[in-house]
Amino acid sequence: MTLRRLADLPGVNDLELKALMKPRLADPDEAHAHPEVDEVARAAFGLTLDEAEATPLPADWPEALRDLHRRSPADLVEAFEAEGWDVTDKRRKPLRILPLLALPLALA
Repeated sequence: MTLRRLADLPGVNDLELKALMKPRLADPDEAHAHPEVDEVARAAFGLTLDEAEATPLPADWPEALRDLHRRSPADLVEAFEAEGWDVTDKRRKPLRILPLLALPLALA
């Protein structure tokens, strides 16, 4: 099975590069200080981080995707691979911005 790459979605790779230079950009507690995160989420998934948070989870939500905010990046990689997504960089490490985009990606 060929996995879809998160880094290939509009703006995701650029945001990942910014997070490499400014690690605070990838901090979920700092997400609202960086409007470009919402811009990328809207372009890639059709909703902002706040809209994703406000969306009720479907009753048939996969167990692997529950409590995304509590999962380690390695656990997120495994959960998203099971759903057909590659959420790693070229070195197969979880994207720095994965914790920010995990919920919008899962909802999309």
